[in-house]
This record gives sequence, structure tokens and C-alpha cells, in this order.
Amino acid sequence: MANNNSTADTTQSITLKDGRTLCYGTNGASGSNSAASAQLPTAFLFHGFPGSHQEGHAIHKAALTHGIRIVSVSRPGYAGSSPEPKRTISSFALDVLELADHLHIQRFAVMGISGGGPYALGCLLKIPADRLAGTMVVSGMYPTSLGLSEMMLSNRVIFNIAPWAPWLIGFLFNSSIGAAAQDVAHPERLKETLQGGFKSMPPEDRRVVEADGGELLDIFTTSMREAFRDGAAGAAYEAALFGNPWDFDLEQLPVRKGELVIYHGGKDIHVPLRMAREAVAKMNGAQLIVEENEGHTLGFCKTDEIMKKLRQMIAKEQ
Repeated sequence: MANNNSTADTTQSITLKDGRTLCYGTNGASGSNSAASAQLPTAFLFHGFPGSHQEGHAIHKAALTHGIRIVSVSRPGYAGSSPEPKRTISSFALDVLELADHLHIQRFAVMGISGGGPYALGCLLKIPADRLAGTMVVSGMYPTSLGLSEMMLSNRVIFNIAPWAPWLIGFLFNSSIGAAAQDVAHPERLKETLQGGFKSMPPEDRRVVEADGGELLDIFTTSMREAFRDGAAGAAYEAALFGNPWDFDLEQLPVRKGELVIYHGGKDIHVPLRMAREAVAKMNGAQLIVEENEGHTLGFCKTDEIMKKLRQMIAKEQ
């Protein structure tokens, strides 16, 4: 087993068949060797928007408690993963499947938090049922065709502009959080920038970020620094993916009973609960679990409950 307090950098990478680099990290349970690790209950974690695989550190302790190995993957354009200018939301599932093969993991679950949610749904579409044990979406983003009412203004601006002018979104990111992330002379600037942003968030989110001496804020800071280390092109491209029609419809998803679980906070202003409810209504068989008193950071304060549910999905203990 890994150290219960381990948050050391565990970045690894593979070269995909098309020559691209895919970066990832591992958290939670670990085996004595690669063969033993491959037999552990495993879930692939997809980070938020923008972000990187460093977010996996935030659920390390809960995953360890429940004996789950977490493999966090940085999407193309983030944290050393090569850009893929032709990628779609569902095509990322093929990268995940190739990584699973590389790690000799036959059956696994996927979990998408916030902007990682669409990619978890894409895996449900593209990964064979005999490989995919379950899909979990926490505080996930859904198609903008559902409407952006009740969503915070900055997100509405991003998702409305990005399909038409991704270069402008890249410029805005590079002028703000990207510049802070790349300021090696003043590394404290990024954390201060994130702190300032959270001051305008609901108290439910501030409470989670400030807990345990700001441990989650430190993880977010590392995640963002990695996300923008090569610039904002990855984030801008992804904003356009989210703002444009997705390459699949929610009604297409082959939802199997007990294998798609959606968690969402009632106080979420990044992605309002209304969007999650409307999305779930289109996915016949999806289970919606609403935490009425939580915000967008639900995935980082209900980690024990979520990891327990994830373990049940993988092991089919329901």
C-alpha cells in the first residue's frame, strides 16, 4: 500500500500508437509490483477544466481507504500530454483504453470531475462493456444545448465565445491564470490568484478549499501550474469542445443498470443542478445523487462516500 499521506509527484507517461505522449499519475492503493497493481480495483480519473492529473492527490486518502487504485490522466494539451488538434470528447476514450492496455488493466471504472465529466460519458459510449465496469460523473459539465441559465457569468462567457473564437479564450487565459502559472520568478502568484477567485465562490466551496489548512488549494495550485505550463492552447481548445455540439448525444449512451452514477451539488454555480437533472433525464438508467448543501467542490468533500460507491461499481457489490 502507498503511504497514507503520499502526495508526492507520481507523473508517468506513455507514447501512444500515433506518437503522442500521454501523461498520468497514480494514487490510492498500490501493489508490490506492476502485475499486482494491475489486479487492484482500478478507476481512471479525469480532471476538471482546466486542470491536470495532479488532481488525483485530492482523493488519494479516500481511495487508499477503500482499496482503489486511481489512475489520473492529463488530457491532450495539458501537463505534458501532447496536443491533439483533431480530438473529440469521445475520442479521448481510445487514449484511456490504450493506457489501460499498457498497464495490463482488463476491467476498470472511470470517474470524471467537473470538466472531466463529458469524457467519462464518452468512455461509456466507446469502451466495450466487458472492459468498463462503471462510470461516475461528479459535478460534471453537460452539453450547452441544455442552456446556461443559472451558471456563473464567467463560464457562460467562455462557453459562448470559445466555439467562435478559441484564440480569444486562449488570450484571456494566458493573460490571467496562465500568466500566473508560468511566473517562475513569483511562484506564490498562482496560489494568490486562485485564492482570489475562490473568494467569490459560494461558502460551500470556500469551506472545502480552506479545510485542512488549505490542502486542496495547494493541490489545485499544482494542478493549474501543470495545466498551463505549455500555455493555454489546451484549455482554449477544450472550451471550444464544450461550447460546440458534442460528438455524441446523451440519448445514445448505452446505460446499464447501476453502471452510471451522477453526483451533483445543489449549490453548484459552475454547473447548475438544473443542467444535471435535464441531462440525467436523457440518459435512461442513470442514477442521480444530489447533495443539496454542497457546491461544485462536492467531489473533494464527499470523497469517502464517492470512493465507497466507486468500489461497489467496480466489484459489483451492489
